[in-house]
Amino acid sequence: MLITHTYLSRTRGSYRYLFFLLVEDYVQEQQEFSKALHASLERFGRDLQDEAALVRPFAGDIEATRRQVLNKRWPARARRRIQTTPSLLMIDRDFDTFNPEQHPWLQIRIPLHGREAETGRALQRLAGLITSEFDEDVFRRARRIARRSQLELDGILQIRPGIFGVSLDLWELGRNVRLLFGS
Repeated sequence: MLITHTYLSRTRGSYRYLFFLLVEDYVQEQQEFSKALHASLERFGRDLQDEAALVRPFAGDIEATRRQVLNKRWPARARRRIQTTPSLLMIDRDFDTFNPEQHPWLQIRIPLHGREAETGRALQRLAGLITSEFDEDVFRRARRIARRSQLELDGILQIRPGIFGVSLDLWELGRNVRLLFGS
């Protein structure tokens, strides 16, 4: 897990994916949540092994890094979704070259209300899937599901064809991993 003052210039290197933590520091509930979730995020970062990296801001840099994400060229619908915090933004390229209008992305929304243990288990499951021998790109799989459904799937995926990004609810993802990743 990389803790940084800026998301600018964060490179993917040999990782397949980068995860960026999106929170708001002026929301008291999220400040307390961030402290409670720290151990789960640390374990998630470690569990990703060499497949992906988790990048999160120092406490004093939360708003600046959030603005860096929001300053990207988000389509209108995607902009509304990406403002939902707390969440993780998953991309497959360097942060500076990432363009949400052209490149795939996943937003994994993390519900706030006091279920840190369940959230930790869902993050472990997600890390396990990413580090497994899974042979298909996560983004490609999500787009294929989107083309088939064009609707919200059981509250898990909120996808609109033609938009490169996908929003996922972490708890629903944890309960329904086979829908996105197959088995």
